[in-house]
Amino acid sequence: MSARSRPKVFAVGKLATGTRHNVEADLAPGSLLARSTIWNMVGFIAPLIVAVVVIPYLIKRLGTAEYGVLTIAWGVVGYFGVFDMGLSNAMTKFVAERIGRADSGEINDIFHTGLAMLLISSVCGAFLLALAARPLAYAWLSVPLDLRAETCTVFRLFSIALPFVVSVACFRGTLGAYQRFDVTNKIQIAVGVLSFAGPAIVASFSRDLVPIVTFLVVSRVLAWLLYLYGCIQVVPELSMRFRPRRKMVWPLVTFGGWISISNLLDPLFFTFDRLILGAVVSMNSVTYYATPFDMVSRLWLIPDALNTALFPAYASSMKRNGQRATELLEKAGHYLFPLIFAPVLLVMLFAYQILSIWIDPAFAAHSAIVLEWLAAGVLFSSLARVPWTLLVARRPDLPAKLVMCEAPAYVALLYGLIRLYGPEGAAMAWTFRSAFNCAILHAMTKRSLPETSRAIKKNVAMLAMGILTMAGTVILPATIGSRAVYLGLAFAAVVSATWFWVMSVEERRELIPAWNPL
Repeated sequence: MSARSRPKVFAVGKLATGTRHNVEADLAPGSLLARSTIWNMVGFIAPLIVAVVVIPYLIKRLGTAEYGVLTIAWGVVGYFGVFDMGLSNAMTKFVAERIGRADSGEINDIFHTGLAMLLISSVCGAFLLALAARPLAYAWLSVPLDLRAETCTVFRLFSIALPFVVSVACFRGTLGAYQRFDVTNKIQIAVGVLSFAGPAIVASFSRDLVPIVTFLVVSRVLAWLLYLYGCIQVVPELSMRFRPRRKMVWPLVTFGGWISISNLLDPLFFTFDRLILGAVVSMNSVTYYATPFDMVSRLWLIPDALNTALFPAYASSMKRNGQRATELLEKAGHYLFPLIFAPVLLVMLFAYQILSIWIDPAFAAHSAIVLEWLAAGVLFSSLARVPWTLLVARRPDLPAKLVMCEAPAYVALLYGLIRLYGPEGAAMAWTFRSAFNCAILHAMTKRSLPETSRAIKKNVAMLAMGILTMAGTVILPATIGSRAVYLGLAFAAVVSATWFWVMSVEERRELIPAWNPL
């Protein structure tokens, strides 16, 4: 494909290692944003491929109850990631704003202050997790008697990894400000592959969870060192003299504080479902829910790859008049919808067949409907990420306030539906919440930035097409042939409608020329 003409939405100039530049100024003809987006996708896809191969083996080797314990323990560690205090996004925002506009000393101050705050916070979190290990294993979760001691040890081992898991946000935020997603994703690929392949190798010698978790802890320590090395290489003027500055604490806290509220409550939507299933139903039900969730949620790599690369540009644009951010928001929604809709519809139509091939027919009988509900939720949550990223750059308090309002209602809905329908009820609750969240985030963006009105209306139109198409799957016969025909016709109709009715003439012209960002 020709590199002479590339879509402007993916246009960013090249960044030399250690070079200070204006992030928004780089949103001119070039390829950095395209490269960043692709690297982000590769960083998600490579571990996913390994996971698809390894997870069925781990479930069979360890057992559904043991694997359920492992997923809950890792989910709890993810919940304790709230101790990053939103500093990853804050680091990206403040460093991006200062690249090319300040001396290296100010960026050094941000880096070292952020790292110090993360280390202090994460050590506190590790201490709390170690204290909670025993009640989690023996009282709060329905863990089989023969697994309780081992589960307690697993939580305590993960507490050792917590400071490394959390404080790495400083390095990722700094690299993100320089738009060096190639560096972060090379490390993420290595660590992600190890996170699945390593436990599989260990499990071939022992079914004990302790050596598996020990391996995961060691891999996180190595990842921390690699990220630090990456920062030194990308920002050679970065001083290794540890010098936190009190003057930088307040700016980081005020911006990151709202992000941390979202981070504190967001895991409710990704962890409490498993905790409530484990407490109310069984550990087996956790596996029947968590496995399809972990699989279909990998589709988030598509919106996350794009929006992660866009965030530094949004932050820099908001420092001025925000016009460039509004343009990027509109184009991001147009390009994202067809990319995420196709795999979502595929999963909904062939959920049973996918799980039967991946795991086995018995497992698919328990989880196919769960997967269908979750796939619909992924469509809503993916499109919600479009306005969410812009809001975080402009008004981080708005997404945080929304999460605070949603959390109590979601937990109540989740508990009620789990008691009624088990794993299927958990999937229903999560999808209903995702749809509500998507609608409110778009409304908030329109109110906060009236100039985004056209982009929001187009997103609503595309989402309406997607909902109607997904609703049509309910009345389809179960035959593979009829579903394959429906997939082809529905996708062609949605893409055609998006192309001719939603996209502008300029956007269609941008997509016609081939581009080769790498």
